[in-house]
Amino acid sequence: ETFNNLNISNTSGAVVTNANLDLSGNLNIIAASGILNVLTNGNNIFLEGNWTNNNGAGGFLEGSQRVTFNGTSNQSINSSTPETFYDLNIDNNGAEVRPTVNLSILNDLDISATGVLNASVSSVDLSIAGNWTNLNGASGFNQGTESVTFSGSGASQISNASGEEFYDLVINKSSNNVTINNEITISSSGSLTLTSGDVVCGANIVLNSSSNIVGGSSSSYVQTNGSAIRKMLNANGTYQFPIGDNSNYSPITFDLNNGSLSSAFVDVSVTNSPHPNRAGATAYLNRYWTINQSGISGSIDYDVSFVYLNGDIVGSESVYFPGKWDGANWISVGSVNTGTNTVSMPGLTTFSDFTAMDNTDSPLPVELADYKVNLIENNDVKVSWSTLAEINNEKFEIYRTVDTLEYEHIGSVSGNANSNQLQDYEYIDRDPHLGQSYYRLVQIDFSGDTTYYELKPIFILDDFEEQNWSIYPNPSNGEFTLKGNKLKPNSEYRVSIFDNLSLLHYQRIFTTDQGGNILVQDPIHHEYAPGVYHMIIENPDGVTEIEIVIN
Repeated sequence: ETFNNLNISNTSGAVVTNANLDLSGNLNIIAASGILNVLTNGNNIFLEGNWTNNNGAGGFLEGSQRVTFNGTSNQSINSSTPETFYDLNIDNNGAEVRPTVNLSILNDLDISATGVLNASVSSVDLSIAGNWTNLNGASGFNQGTESVTFSGSGASQISNASGEEFYDLVINKSSNNVTINNEITISSSGSLTLTSGDVVCGANIVLNSSSNIVGGSSSSYVQTNGSAIRKMLNANGTYQFPIGDNSNYSPITFDLNNGSLSSAFVDVSVTNSPHPNRAGATAYLNRYWTINQSGISGSIDYDVSFVYLNGDIVGSESVYFPGKWDGANWISVGSVNTGTNTVSMPGLTTFSDFTAMDNTDSPLPVELADYKVNLIENNDVKVSWSTLAEINNEKFEIYRTVDTLEYEHIGSVSGNANSNQLQDYEYIDRDPHLGQSYYRLVQIDFSGDTTYYELKPIFILDDFEEQNWSIYPNPSNGEFTLKGNKLKPNSEYRVSIFDNLSLLHYQRIFTTDQGGNILVQDPIHHEYAPGVYHMIIENPDGVTEIEIVIN
């Protein structure tokens, strides 16, 4: 049946449709007792104008029917309470559907190739129990800063060939999961909230640098399923990734301690199978994790930990050690906590696959417990490491590089052949390079097989003259300015001034620019008594002491 404007103003009973309604104007459920019933005879509604329901939840009996908004001017959805539809079809052309109240969609939402649903005008939230299909790409849905919640008990899918963007996306299903068929993005300052039900990835989930994941547990996580969570990064920090496979929750904690970031991101995923390069290991995890990155450079340093399931354990868990596959060799650092089912690997500098396994067939002849590179007195560099177990271990070689391309062999340390006890090792480099350099530990067994461990960065400050530190005037009356260059870029330096009795008179922290320069524009000033003072300039890589004189 075709109408222009249709007003429902009955005072008792309901207006029951016997045919589809095609309205070229507005639908108005006027009276507080007005009821439009499409449930009884299963009829659909096509509307070119506005929808107004003054009887709230009782004003429209939606049944399992479809309501299509197909106007050519902006259309509003108005109600005295949140409005409920079964199937909602947005098929307008050259305009927008603008709800003024929250919408509850009991089944599917379909946005046609010309349709636009704008939730931002009146800041409304959407709840959907079925599938989300948007054929109008990035123009089809304007999320504003509102939430879209997937609820209900049936399986849901999100489809948009151009990728869908949400502000707050909430997964709260009483059963079943939400499958994303195309990439989705959580926009700036928004969140993906995981309460109940999983997100099954058929494409990546992209989290902007200021968006995050809330919740996450064995009841609700992201099944990466060959795709990944991509987290954009603009700062160092700790990031949680509640991921798993189609039946098990195995999250990652990623701590980025250092690194220069430029349009940076990490892609995080998990694979429910043994690592294909585990060699002849007979005890291993039936699971491995992958972290890839883009835009992270400089002196990269990060820690990572993974949680595995009892069902992942193959062989004796007691002989597991962490394994990082760099594409050609296994690298081991960190520990496996069999009580908490956690693999932890600190101080990493490159990104790849991670798992845990044994030493069978010597995929890793040495189980490394600790591996550090530190600056010590006289600007010497100490490379130190410890092993928990050694098999057929002949020696360790130490290499040094300034560009990660050309490597210089600087020393060797004999191994302990076979050992199942803690062994501590160190090598002192007494002639290190100034500035940025890297050290690599290489293990060689008696059969000639070689294992390469992580590159470890170090930055050594030049001496006072090489760094071109300037303090002027010096001597002074207590007011002077500090300038430095040829320093470590984007790094914090603490400047302290002590007297001869080691009393602190001044302390501040300054950060170098990208060129490695510091310029303290305002003079450093304090009420100093005449005498000799000591300026200590320090950061984690070294210390410089400068004598200053106050007249």
